[in-house]
Parts: sequence; C-alpha cells; structure tokens
Amino acid sequence: MDAPVIVATRVPERSRLRFLPGLFGARGMMRGEAQIYATARALSEDYTGGSWTFWRLSNGGGYLAPQTPERLRVCVTGNQFDGVVSGDAFGIIVTLFVLNAIIWRMADSGGDPEPLSGLYHALRRFACGHAEASLILRAID
Repeated sequence: MDAPVIVATRVPERSRLRFLPGLFGARGMMRGEAQIYATARALSEDYTGGSWTFWRLSNGGGYLAPQTPERLRVCVTGNQFDGVVSGDAFGIIVTLFVLNAIIWRMADSGGDPEPLSGLYHALRRFACGHAEASLILRAID
C-alpha cells in the first residue's frame, strides 16, 4: 500500500503566531525562530534575510522557508555537503537542522524531546517526497 501524500499548506499571516509554538513549543518559539534565521545565515552565504513563509504539513509537521525565487548555495561543513537548492528545500533543511539542535539540547538538559522528535520525523517524511529530496537528505546526513 502506498504511503499517503503529505501536503504542505501555507500558514496565513493571521495564524503565524499560533504556528510557532506548535513547532518549537510555547517556551521555545522565540528562540526557535531566531535559530532558524541564524542557521540560514550559517548554511548559506547566499541567504541575506527577508520574509519567510510558514508551512503546515498534513502529517502534523511544519517548516519555515524563505520567500525567494533564487536558488541558494548550501554548505554543510559537518558532512561536506555543497549544493544549490530552491528556497523551499533550503527552508526544509534549515528547519530540520534547528529541530535537531533543539531536540539534542532538550535531551541534554533532561527535558522530553519526544514531541519535537515527532515533528522532526514528520518533516523528514515530507522531505523524502520533495522534488529535491536527494539534496535535502544529503544536506542533513
């Protein structure tokens, strides 16, 4: 049996503040959003800031992606990934990196990373069906 298709739906402007606590937790939403932008700058010299779109996934996950028609070069020193991706794929990569970092930080401090771990895996499942899946998966490997 085929796995259900995971659909991404743009979060309307009026719902953005409710989206962030669902993705990063009520206490971590401000830090999580700031970490998104810092991680974007660290992974790509092409990223220069700007507006981001928030996406809710039909499997319960979500991600943020910069609103840019340009492709961005991504360099991950930890795994020697160097590639060029769309803004959407870049947002998925960045959000996966940030969720992973928060999960490890929570686990190290004795918190329960399970809810965020579920969100990480929901986004990763979506990434596996993305048009740029091979690049995304290589970047986060």
